[in-house]
Amino acid sequence: MLSTTPTLARAALAAALAATAAAIVARWRRRRRWLAAARRYPQELLCDPRIQRSLVPYPSAATATTLARLTGLATRKVRKTARGARAGRCARPWNGEASATSRRGSFAKRRHYYFMFHKPLGCVTQRDASGRATTVFDVLPDGFPELGPVGRLDKDTTGLMVLGKTERALTDLSGQFFERTVNRRYWALVWGDVLEDGTVTGHVGRSVRDRRVQQVYADGSEGKHAVTHYRVVERLGPVTLVECKLETGRTHQIRVHMQSIGHPLFGDPTYGGNVAVKGAPGGKYNAFLRNMFAALPRQALHAKTLGFTHPTSGKRMDFQSELPEDMAGVLSKWRTYVEAASV
Repeated sequence: MLSTTPTLARAALAAALAATAAAIVARWRRRRRWLAAARRYPQELLCDPRIQRSLVPYPSAATATTLARLTGLATRKVRKTARGARAGRCARPWNGEASATSRRGSFAKRRHYYFMFHKPLGCVTQRDASGRATTVFDVLPDGFPELGPVGRLDKDTTGLMVLGKTERALTDLSGQFFERTVNRRYWALVWGDVLEDGTVTGHVGRSVRDRRVQQVYADGSEGKHAVTHYRVVERLGPVTLVECKLETGRTHQIRVHMQSIGHPLFGDPTYGGNVAVKGAPGGKYNAFLRNMFAALPRQALHAKTLGFTHPTSGKRMDFQSELPEDMAGVLSKWRTYVEAASV
């Protein structure tokens, strides 16, 4: 009887160790699945409260830091790291331009469940792997909770974004973006005379030659389905101001779709819009274009309209924003140029 007691104790200890090891392996596998999903579907998972609740009960510093860089989202429970920093919250990396007041964002509308935010030029909506890029959180007014923006805009694209204030609002708004019920309209200045309104349909995916840019695959062999509707707002000789409505939200969708039909965005250095595509070549015209490109050293794209259903009341909400100074100034100069050329 005495000899069986140590055996039972060893068996119980072995069972407990096995259970602990199984739990650790399960948590590790769950962590790997969530991180892989966050890398692949950052927009859909950006505001998912399960990232906060179900990643791991007490995330390690490495996991929390990686998740924060991927999504810009703070985990619910945090742990002190060796340096005393709080794992799970987005560290605000040093950037020489991050503190400039001219780049500080502003709120278009404050509500209990959401904020409408004017995204300024030069900041990204998701933190990159290096952690040095200026993000939306770096330009938000002080005191805003780091819960994460809904939707995405390119670094050099300005305009309206919605940011949820509560987990319920974040989940609901993120679902509307995923179900494509959000009304998103952009104003873009494109090269060429757009003759009529139209629709561009074509799969958008990474280019096989340069993985940093996107490409339209008309045969659907690569990429994801994408649809862009556009209508003419104003014709300005060599360029045209158009309004684009998105049915899908692919990376660089408007820029690559308009480039595929021969109308790249004015000033877009990635898709060939920063050279003279239309217009009579000459010394004065070339000098005029150089001034325009210096005044707008980016793609002429602005998220002007954003509409969605209120997370709690169910009412339809629609917001509009004014064009930024650089884009409005270029449009004014193009109008002056067209008027002078017609005299």
